[in-house]
Amino acid sequence: MPPISSSLSNTSASSDVRKPKEEEHTSNSHVLEHPTKELKTSEAVCSFDVFDTCLTRVFAQSTGLFFELAKRVLKEKPHGHYREIISELARYRIKTESRVRENHRKGLEEIDLGKIYRHMESLSEWDIDAATMMQAELELELECVRPILTTLNQVRELRKSHRILFISDIYLPEETVRQMLEKLGFWDPADKLYVSSKVGLIKWSGNLFKHVLE
Repeated sequence: MPPISSSLSNTSASSDVRKPKEEEHTSNSHVLEHPTKELKTSEAVCSFDVFDTCLTRVFAQSTGLFFELAKRVLKEKPHGHYREIISELARYRIKTESRVRENHRKGLEEIDLGKIYRHMESLSEWDIDAATMMQAELELELECVRPILTTLNQVRELRKSHRILFISDIYLPEETVRQMLEKLGFWDPADKLYVSSKVGLIKWSGNLFKHVLE
């Protein structure tokens, strides 16, 4: 994805370093020509994506998390270990998210986890409470993330001379993403975190980056 402005770009594989205009900068850096309210004009800033840049999940595919989630919430239920029932519940979670995104009202570009579970009306078929399953999903998310060590080292080094921002397109709560970063050594109290589920804007459209600049 090309830079949205001269000061922000999508950093799916690397950091987005921004230095004062008079300094020389590398090809993956951008000048902060439009400082945010919280940043000084001369302050060097580096932004990172969260998932697949700082953090990675232990599952080979993203859907693997939902199959593990189904196993856990069905553990105490009759026939909970039958593969077909686990598969049905996992696919229901996946399909519900897709349906909610398709029907999402205009004005906000992102949904949140609570909205997904509010539309999972059929959970009663498995004798499962939506709030219980949502909490189990949040706990599993925290449990299954691992640090990408090369990025962790880069964040620690850049923090010596840069303000660090984390920007993520994710339906998870901002607090959960912050907990992940804290748990794996990425977070510092001086850092800033921007999550699409809270802001209602996404990086893909460029609007989340614009929000960071405001």
